[in-house]
Amino acid sequence: IGKLSCVGCFREYAYDIHQAADDYELARFHCHQVIKQGEQFSERGDRRWLATLKLGILDVYEGEIELARQKFETAWELAQLETVNDIPSAKFGVAMELHFLDMIEGKPSDPRFDELVNNLPPQGECIEYDLDRDYIHAMKLALLGEWDQAEELLVKWHRFCKQQKSISRWLESGIRLVACKRL
Repeated sequence: IGKLSCVGCFREYAYDIHQAADDYELARFHCHQVIKQGEQFSERGDRRWLATLKLGILDVYEGEIELARQKFETAWELAQLETVNDIPSAKFGVAMELHFLDMIEGKPSDPRFDELVNNLPPQGECIEYDLDRDYIHAMKLALLGEWDQAEELLVKWHRFCKQQKSISRWLESGIRLVACKRL
């Protein structure tokens, strides 16, 4: 596969950049390119679940909640394929976005999400999951109208991601921070 896998990684990163720049058309283009790559996966495995998930996130940004939910369900199915390198993390990523939709719509938590959360490593053992837990907590706070506390939580992670040069997570935390301000 050689350099072709480098192109695939670029497309995932390009999505993050174009999403942060509010260029959803180009972000969608890069996701579709990842989905269309077929069975030629790099050592990173099948990333179609992630591209589909990101398309759903764009739908959420554009207010297309039901369309987003459909994409998230497709991403859930793709995340369980044997060609995915880290199935538990992929499933958690999808379940988390489905959980955000449930929170927005005032629906009860999906049992798939609850099961995955109950099986996460303890707080402090995996920084990725700590960040995701705090994203969920910040969303709960925002929905309760506790803006200052939600902002404080997101700013902490925004600064941390910037210091660690975790560009994609830094961009994501920034977008969540702006969304919190707009609410």
